[in-house]
Amino acid sequence: MATTCDKAYKLVNAAFERKRLAHAFLISGPVGSGKETLAARMVQMVNPPEQGPEMGLFGEALEPEADEDQAGLKEVAGEYVRVIRPQSKSRQIKVEEVRELEKFCNFSAPKAKWKVGVIVDVDRLNEAGANAFLKTLEEPPSQSLLILLTTEAERLLPTIKSRCVELVLHAPGQTKQEFPDEFLGMIKMLSSPARNENEAMAKALAAQNVFSQFLGSRKAILAKAAEQAFKEEMAIYKQSADKSWLDDRENAHKASVEADYLQERLHYCESLISWLGDVIRIKVGWEDLDIPVAKAWSEDYANRQSLDQLMRRLDEIQELRSLLETNATEALVFEVTFLKAFS
Repeated sequence: MATTCDKAYKLVNAAFERKRLAHAFLISGPVGSGKETLAARMVQMVNPPEQGPEMGLFGEALEPEADEDQAGLKEVAGEYVRVIRPQSKSRQIKVEEVRELEKFCNFSAPKAKWKVGVIVDVDRLNEAGANAFLKTLEEPPSQSLLILLTTEAERLLPTIKSRCVELVLHAPGQTKQEFPDEFLGMIKMLSSPARNENEAMAKALAAQNVFSQFLGSRKAILAKAAEQAFKEEMAIYKQSADKSWLDDRENAHKASVEADYLQERLHYCESLISWLGDVIRIKVGWEDLDIPVAKAWSEDYANRQSLDQLMRRLDEIQELRSLLETNATEALVFEVTFLKAFS
């Protein structure tokens, strides 16, 4: 579920201190959410700056002050840190750059140093580069850390995503999200008690239907906006552009609708996970909730479920993300998941 840059760093740092740091992280989130800041902090976590503590007037070591202008990727890049960005005119990351990064990760380094590779806008990997990168993810060299940054995680190959720990960051300044009435209505439906197994199954299917219709309406809105944008382009360029260029633009708008829809779908699947996370937090006495507007329903649901039941339901919904990356029909994936999680 989405979180802030600071909270994400605390989770990663805790894993590092326990010597359980993953070899690859996928950090996703909108522009300005702090992806590069988090990546730079992770670099400094594994390879601390080689400088002594700042000294005071009488030679005492001073505690470091919180720095709002924290070091960015440009500042932390160096001998043991490689940062790759889209550079070509096509804004693609080429296979040659990936192979250079692979060579770098296989170089030997001092025992206290980590080899860190950061790929900014990893969704800009071309097909050859993405396939070449899989080898490095599948067979990570020792003392190496790969950090992938993207605003559009849904564009990545599922095989790349599945080999990374994903950290999803909030939009700038966003700590609590607003949710459409249809989504909140689905949560209210799922929270309501069922008198027997058949009623629980019917309720799960009804909630799944609401969720599917809601996502369908979101996709229709995206398609209408793309259609309008294409019409405006046609009005401007129809007389001066050839048919192939206009066809390319139409296909680009269609692809954009699909990509934006996948992002919306992921967002609301994550939101469903956030709600179940809230129920579990309430169950164990935690007060900070991701969806506070649903607190009353969440409390009622938490009171009627054991912690083991809630954890099982959460596992089923978390599995939803992986199932959606397969060739299975979306409607079937939703139906099976809701039945397993809520009936």
